[in-house]
Amino acid sequence: MDETCILLSDTVEGQEPLYFFRVIYDMMFFFIVIIITLNLIFGVIIDNFADLRTEKQRNDEILRNTCFICGLDRKSFDNKHVTFEDHIRKVHNMWNYVYFMVLIHVKDPTEYTGPIVVSIESIKQKTTMKDR
Repeated sequence: MDETCILLSDTVEGQEPLYFFRVIYDMMFFFIVIIITLNLIFGVIIDNFADLRTEKQRNDEILRNTCFICGLDRKSFDNKHVTFEDHIRKVHNMWNYVYFMVLIHVKDPTEYTGPIVVSIESIKQKTTMKDR
């Protein structure tokens, strides 16, 4: 006998007395387990991505409107001689702080001066001069 043939006992015939209930059971299983479970999983995934998007937008808003070095926001520069853009480009230039961090790592600790030691302690404690 050929191995690829289907045995008659493996098929479900429409004449069996419980055929209708088997079809209903299979459909209910499909709807309950597959569709609802997948919708729950996809709902959680979509909700998490929405939360991540909201968090990223909030962080972008903070970066656009707050000086990350001193913590002053854009509104505190209204009616001042220095604009917020000048403040973050000239007074608290990010790259000057990056160069300073590189200097700290390259320089021999025996050559540190007082201000450098205070800055290193602030960096280690994650505080600013405003917090002291």
